[in-house]
Amino acid sequence: MRLNGAIKVVYVGIKEPEKFVGKNVGRKRLEDVGVVVTFVEGMQDRILEVSIAGHEKQSKSRCTSQ
Repeated sequence: MRLNGAIKVVYVGIKEPEKFVGKNVGRKRLEDVGVVVTFVEGMQDRILEVSIAGHEKQSKSRCTSQ
């Protein structure tokens, strides 16, 4: 990874469960080149709310259209 010091810190508001992504190799790659990965507490609920917005409606409409 050729960041050349352009990125020094990455702030993470939610961690992917290992059941979805296994080992987080992206985080390790960032840390290996000196990027600090910082977890921000208290953001999980809001991030999940935004990230799944609309997905339930799409899933239901797909089921009824088949």
